[in-house]
Amino acid sequence: MGLSLTRNVTEEYNENGYYILDASGWDYVLINISFDSGVIGFSSSNDSGAITGVTDGSAISATNFYAASLIDVSTNGATQVATPGITMYRAFLVGRFIKIDGDVAAKIILQYHKLS
Repeated sequence: MGLSLTRNVTEEYNENGYYILDASGWDYVLINISFDSGVIGFSSSNDSGAITGVTDGSAISATNFYAASLIDVSTNGATQVATPGITMYRAFLVGRFIKIDGDVAAKIILQYHKLS
């Protein structure tokens, strides 16, 4: 039996120009992105920005992001950037936090999946 969660993060992404998702505890995340032009990049981090004795850290305080390759579901190829149009990307074990970052307006829907 599996578990899934769907989130529309369009408003948060367009407001900030980026969105950081916490993929910990999930087997993979599908990222559905729709936009007309420009480039949206992917990066990841395992650094939650935790401060010992003060906070465990979170997606809000995450830091030290590095380019990450996600799988373009339509081509089954790895990519570090989203291309214009409507495309779905699979993030599978790339890091605890995944940052979607770009200077373009986009519609972004996340689907978190747990298989067992």
